Formats: sequence, C-alpha cells, structure tokens
Amino acid sequence: MRNSPNAKQPSPAQTMLLGTLLIAVMAGAILALLAVQQSGTLEGSPTGTARPTNTPNAGAGETIIIIEPAMQVRDFTLPASTGESLSLSDLGGKAVLLYFGYTFCPDFCPITLAQFAAVRAGLGRLGEDVVGVLVSVDPDRDTPDVLRQYVSQFDPTFIGLQGDAETLALISSDYGLSYTEADAEGMVDHTVNSYLLDEDGRLRAIFSFGTPTDDIENAVRQVLTEVEDAG
Repeated sequence: MRNSPNAKQPSPAQTMLLGTLLIAVMAGAILALLAVQQSGTLEGSPTGTARPTNTPNAGAGETIIIIEPAMQVRDFTLPASTGESLSLSDLGGKAVLLYFGYTFCPDFCPITLAQFAAVRAGLGRLGEDVVGVLVSVDPDRDTPDVLRQYVSQFDPTFIGLQGDAETLALISSDYGLSYTEADAEGMVDHTVNSYLLDEDGRLRAIFSFGTPTDDIENAVRQVLTEVEDAG
C-alpha cells in the first residue's frame, strides 16, 4: 500500500529514537540468547552457536588461542565515540576486549558486543578494569556519533573507534584482520575473531566466534589477576 501524500512523515529525532530503541531491544534479546547458549538449551542448535547471515565466520569454533609470550601490538589513534581522538595506548591500565566490525552488522557484531558486556558484568568488581572496544571497518557510515549511540546500548563504558583504510592496513597483520567494503546491500564481510589485550597493550588471547562466554571471562580474569598479584 502506498503512503498518502498527506501522511505525516517521522521527524529525524523520531527516526533516531526508533533506531535507538531497536538497538536496545536487540541487545536485550542477544543477552538472553547468550544466557541460553551457556545453559546448552538453545533449541534447534546442538552447539548453541548463533546462526550467521552473511558475514564469513573465519576461524570459527569454540577456540581460544593463547598468545605466549604476549605480543606487543602497534599503537594507533582514531576518532572515537568519546568525541575526540583516542589511542590504544590511552587505555593502558585496563584489559581491552577488542573487535573489528560495524554498526550495521546484523549478526556477529551485536552478538560479540553483548558477550563482551556479559563478560564485564560477570567479573564483578574486576570488570571495572575491562573496556570493550569496537573498531569500525565501515568508516563512511560509522561516524563517532553513530558509534557512540551504538556501543552505549551494550555497555555505557564501551568505546567505538572510526577506522580508516590506512590505519587498518597498518595494524591488520597484528590481528590477522581482513574485510571488504560494503556491498550493494550495505553488508561488510570481515574477520569475526575478538581479541584480549592486557593492561600494557599486549595481545594475550584470540577468541573465535562461538567461544563460550564463561571461557572468555576466565581468560580475562586470569589476566586481571596477574596484574593484582604483581601489584
């Protein structure tokens, strides 16, 4: 049915509000999905792993790769959801859960960020020393303001960084990062692993998509406990 030419169209503010509410509902649904996944009772999926849509599940599986010895990764600076440029080194003193994705992602990105939020909550007080970071591989659409609205739906402390081709190319070898530009439908294929960096900016672990939340939480706890013991 066509809209009447006299029909009142939603204002930009109303459109933004609806989008924000949709993301909030999606985040809640994903957190519920993760809870069911951990209980092993997800109907129709023996492993409890979320079913992908169009993003390649590179290196998928319930696998944690421990980096030993820890590897120092390159520092980089990008426009941030905080409203100013931010360097990876600015997060020194905190464990970083890092993911490369984009805000229009229909599956892996929101599931991973919701998992990061669940990890942080599960760590209790230790979670205060953890920050989730989304580096966008879709900079044309993912402005700092868009990233701020998106990542805050999962955890208000999370940070979004607007990647650019030059910076992403510079750091790609540290993370095995690969991605493509958005296709005609606006979808971006990208690496779906996530990464744990310690308080000194060293890569400590790589998590394949599908790694249980409890296992990621335990890996983060180990890194944070090492810091407390050293102190």
